[in-house]
Amino acid sequence: MVLGWCLAELGDFPEAVARTDEAMARAEAVDRAYWLVHACCGSGLVHLRRGVFDQATVVAERAVALCRGRDFAALWAIPAAILGAAYARAGRELEDFRRAVARSTNAKVRLLRELGRIILDPAVTDAELRAAIHAKISTEALRARGCVDAKALSGSRCVVAITRAPRSASSSRIAWARAAPSSG
Repeated sequence: MVLGWCLAELGDFPEAVARTDEAMARAEAVDRAYWLVHACCGSGLVHLRRGVFDQATVVAERAVALCRGRDFAALWAIPAAILGAAYARAGRELEDFRRAVARSTNAKVRLLRELGRIILDPAVTDAELRAAIHAKISTEALRARGCVDAKALSGSRCVVAITRAPRSASSSRIAWARAAPSSG
């Protein structure tokens, strides 16, 4: 446990993981819960330092479970602390991911709102629709917002094909197509 922890503190994560895996295998082989809790703690600390919070959670949960029903009250605090730290750090990563998804979604909603304003503008005729969209929203802006695949655009220009139902209908249909490269 301690050797793996020290190696992790020095940044030697492959060796730290190897040592804690070895300690866990030895503890499992002798079937001693006390030593297995210590080995799990060492492994949990190594994974915590590596930033692999899901793995730290797995081994810390195992150690906490091993402490239940045994006279390991003082020992229980170590894996419980590791588990708490892993949960907290994993939660922060999840929150950062959720914020990134929200930013991306908001950018796409703004783009679709702008497209909707152009499509529903009675001053824009069907013949002028594509030009009006490209005048307001460039292909680069679509690419930057993640709405257009950059590979699909290499060597060609993105075309928004829009068919509008008669004015009495309430919906329009938008289809994205890849235009043939212009020869001029």
